[in-house]
Amino acid sequence: MVVTSLLIVLTFFGQTDDMSSGRVPYEILMKDGERIFAFVRQSDLNGKRYDIPIELDAPWLRPSERERELVLKDIDEYEPEMAALRNTRLKKGWESHGGVQIATSQGMQWVLRSEKVLADRADEMAVGSIVEGVPMDSAGQLLLENNHQEVMSPGFLRSWGVHIAVGGVSILGAGLLAWWGFFRKDWASL
Repeated sequence: MVVTSLLIVLTFFGQTDDMSSGRVPYEILMKDGERIFAFVRQSDLNGKRYDIPIELDAPWLRPSERERELVLKDIDEYEPEMAALRNTRLKKGWESHGGVQIATSQGMQWVLRSEKVLADRADEMAVGSIVEGVPMDSAGQLLLENNHQEVMSPGFLRSWGVHIAVGGVSILGAGLLAWWGFFRKDWASL
């Protein structure tokens, strides 16, 4: 359960369905021959800005590693990337960067193998801390049916006795202070 939760979170931050959200990836060919696949606003490419912000279309990178700026005059040409070519490129990219596919409630998702290993370890640690001392059957399932114990209520006085005593002493002290301060005229007796 913990593994699934962690992997869903990791895949949410690592991979989004950008094509359906209106973001279109571009294949950008630089004048030095470098090919960059990134999300760019069309207005930035057609504008008169000197540098344009881009987000690399490489979901295996951390978000901070995806943000870059390109100098507009260094771009030779650009065109939107087709969905089928993008899917093929992303699959090869995930495989080359150590990605594995896992089954989630949203379908198959890619995550980094190193993050899956960490999630598996966290799951083992969580299960180990929960089931210490609890009997298990041969399949590793918890035997909770035979483990029901009646929990006794501590009782009213045990729960509220200290509160009642503190309240009573406070009321008694406030009454004595009021009697000596307001009703007695002679403070010399103290």
